[in-house]
Amino acid sequence: MKCHDSRHKLPHFALSTLSFTAATGLLTGTCVDVTRGVNLSFGGALLQKQGLVTGRYLAGARTGLMMMQAR
Repeated sequence: MKCHDSRHKLPHFALSTLSFTAATGLLTGTCVDVTRGVNLSFGGALLQKQGLVTGRYLAGARTGLMMMQAR
């Protein structure tokens, strides 16, 4: 599922918090799906050699995997 627009922005999500620890590569954060009014929390790890962040998210009672990668 792609949730970004043609400019690679996330138009339906408002970032609330983001914390990144450079020493470990771990990140956590929260955001709001503004179209549904659902709070999401996420956490993951930066995989530097692969150039991506992978982890999990929690949205209400739903959970799933996430991946962020630069284009």
